[in-house]
Amino acid sequence: MRSLSLRSWWTLLLLLLVSTMFAVVGSLVLAYRLPQVEQRNRDLLNERVQGARHQLEQYTRMVEDQLRGFATAASQMDGPRRQMLAQVLADHSRLFNAVYVLDHEQRVEVLALAADQGPPLLDQLRGMDLSASPLVRELARGAQGHSNAPLWSGEYLSVLSGRNTVAVGLLLQGRSFILELSAPQLLASISRRGQASSAEFELIVIDQRGRELASSHGVEGRMLFRDFSGSASFRAALAGQDPPPQEVGTDGQALSYAGTRSDKLGWVLMASSPRGMAEYHYRVTVLLVLAGLIAGPVLALIAAPVAAAFMARPLTRLQRRVRAIAAGELNPPSVKPSAILELQRLSEDIARMVDQLQAREADARRAAERLSATLESAPSIAIQWFDSEGRILYWNEASTRMYGFSALEAVGYSLAERTLYLRDEEQVQALKAVIADVIETGQPFGPTEFTLRHKDGHELLVLATLFAIPAEDGSRLVVCMDVDVTEHRRAEDQIRKLNLELEDRVVERTEALSAANAELAMNLEALRQAQQQLVQAEKLSALGRLVAGVAHELNTPIGNSLMAVSSLREPMEQIRAAMAGGGLKRSMLESFVTHVGEGTDIAQRNLSRAAELVMSFKQVAVDQTTTQRRRFKLDAAIEEILLTLNPMLKRSAHKLSLDIETDIELDSYPGPLAQVITNLVHNALLHAFEGREGGGQISIRARRLEAQPGLVQLDVGDNGLGIPAQAMGRIFDPFYTTRMGRGGTGLGLHIVHNLVTQLMGGQIRVQSQEGKGTVFELLLPLEAPASSAPA
Repeated sequence: MRSLSLRSWWTLLLLLLVSTMFAVVGSLVLAYRLPQVEQRNRDLLNERVQGARHQLEQYTRMVEDQLRGFATAASQMDGPRRQMLAQVLADHSRLFNAVYVLDHEQRVEVLALAADQGPPLLDQLRGMDLSASPLVRELARGAQGHSNAPLWSGEYLSVLSGRNTVAVGLLLQGRSFILELSAPQLLASISRRGQASSAEFELIVIDQRGRELASSHGVEGRMLFRDFSGSASFRAALAGQDPPPQEVGTDGQALSYAGTRSDKLGWVLMASSPRGMAEYHYRVTVLLVLAGLIAGPVLALIAAPVAAAFMARPLTRLQRRVRAIAAGELNPPSVKPSAILELQRLSEDIARMVDQLQAREADARRAAERLSATLESAPSIAIQWFDSEGRILYWNEASTRMYGFSALEAVGYSLAERTLYLRDEEQVQALKAVIADVIETGQPFGPTEFTLRHKDGHELLVLATLFAIPAEDGSRLVVCMDVDVTEHRRAEDQIRKLNLELEDRVVERTEALSAANAELAMNLEALRQAQQQLVQAEKLSALGRLVAGVAHELNTPIGNSLMAVSSLREPMEQIRAAMAGGGLKRSMLESFVTHVGEGTDIAQRNLSRAAELVMSFKQVAVDQTTTQRRRFKLDAAIEEILLTLNPMLKRSAHKLSLDIETDIELDSYPGPLAQVITNLVHNALLHAFEGREGGGQISIRARRLEAQPGLVQLDVGDNGLGIPAQAMGRIFDPFYTTRMGRGGTGLGLHIVHNLVTQLMGGQIRVQSQEGKGTVFELLLPLEAPASSAPA
């Protein structure tokens, strides 16, 4: 199972709680509100359809009155005057498309068209027989039944346009008077205050057979009207009953209907609106709830970092002290006693840990000094260190005296690149094979005699011993210890030749050889002891740093979380007892909820802090103890490095300034870069301002090079004493220092040079004048070469 960080786990839990809460609340809101929205929609439909019915009745009375007046007046006129009256009615009334008068044989006698009906066709239509028209037949049947009341058509086919419309007719004195109505005007007249104009609301007028007469969503020029005869809502409205709550419309959409029947005309008025998400108020309610579901987790994500920030406040002072210790300041300012027992105990533990670290650091320093003195003071033992590729990592002064090659000529080069004291390629391959075998098995090799060569060409007989030591990254290095036995072998030859004559000299030489061998054995044993002491001291120092950082940073938040959770046990037992005894009160429950909330907040803040610290330890460990390659912002990386240097700077009265161009991104090694900057700043504080109480200024600047787009120049400078001219050529040599015996090892700038030029693929140069300060200029590629990565 994949593990999550504490911060991620708490964020997911918070999101789950908030999302669940909003989901439950949203479901309750929807369950309560959506039925109300649907009921409100049905009530609104009923209100609108009843209003439309009232408007329809008024409209029909007005149309019937106009029809009666026209029929009465026209029946008393001759043909031309009747035609003129019909045309006046058609022109001045916006309710009618056409006015017809049929004679006793049901032929068109008078025909008047509204002005917007296009070019008139009076000559073609006069005399047309309309006896087959359903409305005309109904008028005739009404006359036979002695009924002269106006008669409304249901679906009516216009003789002018051929479109379905609505007509009303009246039979008077043997003539049929017919008014052809405008369907849009019919709908507008029965729609109250523009209610029919809503995009979602539709008002429909239907005759008794279920044929659509008019609709607020009607399409201009539509020939066929919809058939509602099979609609359950239509049949219910025709019978005077309530329609079903939902019905699927002709376009497949779920609709809500309300309907009523006009008693006078027999027409059915129906109002419809979409159901579900298609209805506006329903859709708004659902979207608001969904917005709340989304806003809840978003607010939780925003609040989580704020809550985590509050968790760090009680630990600020202890945190500063631990950071100072982690940065190497083993005498940080003391912290005032805390009123919290755990914090006070933790402060005391830190103080004891600092004492132990100081003691171990002193032991490690003494061990390193003993080892350095042993390696450099052995006059007759040449010592070299090799890595797995046969690259020379260390070359002592005795090696220079024995072979004539300086450390500058040897260190950093492999045997394949420079054979140095080896005679030929065969001897190079033999030595590389021995090195590989010692690294693989861990078993020493030798002592064995080899015939090697001096730089000036003369041969040397050397007794060599090789053995493995641990490297900083956990791999193995090979130490080669050489003793020049050339003189001893010449002495043996002379002894054999002069054995008879020089017996006393043989004894003397034998004693000298024994003494040399004894000295060699003593030196070898001293070197081995120094090696073991250095390895053990380094292990103890690393263990101390790890224990100091982890114990302090994690003990406090985890201890606080444990205390917060433990404090909930007693209220929980009280609640459990009250529930078992039946005496649980609201006040007790509210108090318990308050305690749980406070305890949860405390645990949350401390556990989130612990998670942040674990992530910080991992990042620091990766960057500072390995040469892991990754992409990083230069300004952010340098600012993080300076956090570790703040304690060192605070102890001095000198200042450090930054001028880093933003948005410089490197694909390189942040760990070695941190070591380079740390060494340069430490070197400035140690050498540049010696003898000065204050006023020193260290500056770090970085910028891209316009002439070389793939490079960035990083300068570390000071206004200190400067470097003497005679030392400028040797400042990068190993073990060269002007403070030998006063804390200087002579390896700082040598390590800087190797990291910049070999690992990061860059260049380093120095500019300095005595009394005017020093500037180290680093030219680093934005992307370190792949060949520079360590094996």
